[in-house]
Amino acid sequence: MKKTLAFLRRHPFLIMFFAFLILFRASLPYIAKNSINWFLQNKLEHYTGEIADFDLSLWRGAYQVEGFVLKRKSAGDNPPFFTIQEVDLSLAWRAIFQGKFMGDLIVTKPTLRFVDSEKAEKKQYGQNTDDLGKAGSRIVPIALESVKIRDGEVYLRNDAIKKLPLVFEVVGIMVDAHNLTNVNKSDALLPSTLDASANMYSAPMTLKGAFNVTKKKPDADLDFQMENFKLPNANPLMMAYGPVTFNKGEFSLFTELAIKDGKLSGYLKPVFSDVDMVAIGEQFLGVKHFGLEVITGIANMFFRNSKTKDVVTKVQIGGTNLQNLNKRRFEVIC
Repeated sequence: MKKTLAFLRRHPFLIMFFAFLILFRASLPYIAKNSINWFLQNKLEHYTGEIADFDLSLWRGAYQVEGFVLKRKSAGDNPPFFTIQEVDLSLAWRAIFQGKFMGDLIVTKPTLRFVDSEKAEKKQYGQNTDDLGKAGSRIVPIALESVKIRDGEVYLRNDAIKKLPLVFEVVGIMVDAHNLTNVNKSDALLPSTLDASANMYSAPMTLKGAFNVTKKKPDADLDFQMENFKLPNANPLMMAYGPVTFNKGEFSLFTELAIKDGKLSGYLKPVFSDVDMVAIGEQFLGVKHFGLEVITGIANMFFRNSKTKDVVTKVQIGGTNLQNLNKRRFEVIC
């Protein structure tokens, strides 16, 4: 002990060096937090934002951002457009060992809130994507090898409809995407994997697939399913933008899509079950509403399978160029 003290007395600069490291480590989260907040509040044209806290986990090469909030400047009393409870970014050591500086990202409870309004300045649907990209790059400044999303939420609100205010939601969003840049050196044509799920009014949705984003034109093979969505839950949305309403019925959607060299192929298979759209004594809100109800009811009777009371349609997508979707052609098989 005496020898150690004597050594330190002869080399006081070591004490100063270690003291500096301790102070730097203690102040780094504060510096990072204020730097990010300054950027979000001064460098975005259409949005403003902030984070509540910034923490370091040096032992695993990671940091956590808590309480991320991003709000449109012109949105008035709208809720924030995008919030995240926590972002955890850690070094992807398997990539580091191969000479690639990349990260593993875990995003906990991200929430998107879309707002429709009669006033253009209050509309909130993710416009001005340059700002969104800048904000994201500030929070996550490195390329990613894997992404996990936990308990995500998406809401659509329209308060302009006075008789029937609209709130539509997708909750419980879970995403696992791995091997994004193929650091595993897989020989598979689609080395990256995707596994996602969510719920829309208790109707489960799943998205599974594989993809290759290392190509100039990324390839993908995706399988999406949504089952047993209760159609009356969609009435606020239908009344706002249709208008069509449902008294009962369920909707399911099965989709397989493949993207190869910039071309999309596959199919969509929507299934309507036991649909009832016109009820005795229903009060129609206008001529347009009544006309659409009648037309849709007739179409439902025409297409319904008499045994199962289902409406099943298969939409084939063949060789659609993703750069020219507005000219796509669908072959509909009933």
